[in-house]
Amino acid sequence: MLRKITTIIIFTLLIIGAGFSFCVYTKQHKASNIQTTQTTLTVHLQSPVFYVNKQGKSFEALYGSLSDNSLQFVKITTPDGKKYTLPQVLSGSGARYTDDREIVWWEHHGVIRLDIRDEKGGWKEGYEELTKQDKKSLSNLTS
Repeated sequence: MLRKITTIIIFTLLIIGAGFSFCVYTKQHKASNIQTTQTTLTVHLQSPVFYVNKQGKSFEALYGSLSDNSLQFVKITTPDGKKYTLPQVLSGSGARYTDDREIVWWEHHGVIRLDIRDEKGGWKEGYEELTKQDKKSLSNLTS
């Protein structure tokens, strides 16, 4: 009788072990058949755009995006030579770019509003409105 019970237990354990091994093999086999696609992202930059304020201070902007359009951004250079790369964020109107720390570049109907942080952490107008200039009229301003 003891021999029968031992045989039944061993047989049961063998069946359970075989089932477990099959499940592990199947999972590994399926995992090795999963194909992944790897996409290489590239950056698309437009030609530089120049803006000037009423005092004649000029700004350069390079608008760009990733090839999958998951990110739009602007790279700006201020008159004092500071450079910023700002991601596009939600805007009620126009296109708004900000790092949310130092600067906001907000384009609406061809006019740029540039806000900067003040000492208390609030936003203030950094420069008067900037308007788009072509290279020819920009060179006339600087000469």
